Amino acid sequence: DPYSVPFAMALGASTMGVGVLRSLPWLASSCFQFFTERLVARLGSCKRSLLITVFIQALSLFAAAASVFLPDGAAFPLLLGAVTAYTVAGNMSAPPWAVLMGEYIPAAKRGNFFGFRYQLVGLMFFAASFAASRILGLAGPGELWGFAVIFAAAGAFRLLSWYFITGMYEPRTGFHLPRGAGVDFLASFDFRRGRVPAMFFSVLLLLTSTYLAAPYFSVYALRELKYDYLHYMVLMSIGPLMTYLLMQRWGQAADAYGSVKLLKFAFLLIPTVPLL
Repeated sequence: DPYSVPFAMALGASTMGVGVLRSLPWLASSCFQFFTERLVARLGSCKRSLLITVFIQALSLFAAAASVFLPDGAAFPLLLGAVTAYTVAGNMSAPPWAVLMGEYIPAAKRGNFFGFRYQLVGLMFFAASFAASRILGLAGPGELWGFAVIFAAAGAFRLLSWYFITGMYEPRTGFHLPRGAGVDFLASFDFRRGRVPAMFFSVLLLLTSTYLAAPYFSVYALRELKYDYLHYMVLMSIGPLMTYLLMQRWGQAADAYGSVKLLKFAFLLIPTVPLL
């Protein structure tokens, strides 16, 4: 994920192209999320839905790797389409995966399990990002084969995860996603009083301000500050790594002090990032 923008830049994408690469996939995935429940209902299985979407993710990563072999005019459109398919499929796979995991793990143990899981994910994220930076360093500036290796390897690992998902157990009956999302959720808002709209609009403003700058952070670091891929990797991975490592502590703090206090504290700290 952190190397999709550098890949686009290596293919000759403009600043506008980078903005489209960072916005179109999330716009498409937000629209397709409305169909996740219908997909599960049509297939009659969370597991089948999960297997299809994860397989699409793997194919899209291989397609992204193949873009290095196309002419200049076709390489970036293929990468854009591949990243869009990858993001859409990934977002559609999350709800059925969460339902399956909810069947496995007792409610009293979910906090500890997911806290440990996210710590493990953070360590793997950092290790994979470091390996990717080394591959690109070996390839050298202007060489595209390093990106092809990274994205092809990601596709292979996603196929491996698809294989392990085939071994997950799913009950045959009475297994459906919870209903009441989308329009029903918005209709439940009481805009005259109530705290749901306040939370909704605070997150809306947060995400709007974040994505004004976020798509161009990689461009700024690589093109303007002249960072090499090793420094870029440290810059892009240190935040997620610390987030994953401290997530279990944050959960314990939320239990002790309340989630609202933590949200207020975090919301006050977030604006310091773009300012600095």
